[in-house]
Amino acid sequence: MPLSPLAREATVRVLVDGRPEALEVVLEPRTYGGRGEAYLLCPDCSRKVFHLYVRDERLACRQCHGLDYASRHTRRRGLNRVRNLRHRLGASPSPLAPVPPRPPYWRRDYHARLLAQLVAAEGVIAVQLRDMVGAVRRRLKRDRNGNPGA
Repeated sequence: MPLSPLAREATVRVLVDGRPEALEVVLEPRTYGGRGEAYLLCPDCSRKVFHLYVRDERLACRQCHGLDYASRHTRRRGLNRVRNLRHRLGASPSPLAPVPPRPPYWRRDYHARLLAQLVAAEGVIAVQLRDMVGAVRRRLKRDRNGNPGA
């Protein structure tokens, strides 16, 4: 529902699991003029948010639902870093796959810097893989010898 330039607040009615809900919309003017940002008010805490989520048949913001981003809890930050660098370079996301040549409109130093970061990040992954393989081999050797597993 677009807001008129003079509107400051509005109420939007939506259906959530068949139940009608009234959501407050607040328009904040930009600091340097132009169009303002439209925010929804969380029904629980009245925070201004862009997104509301349905959980347990309740509509609320991320903080009220206790939601978090999975990327904050991953133990594979190195793999995420490699995937992002490979995406920026236009390469396949799988580690150690070939990287395409530099696009003609890219500066050489920018491309070289991204390649250096990719090489360093893939080096970290290679060391982690080597350590993992060694640990698995040691565990398999213990298991074959009849020793109880770790």
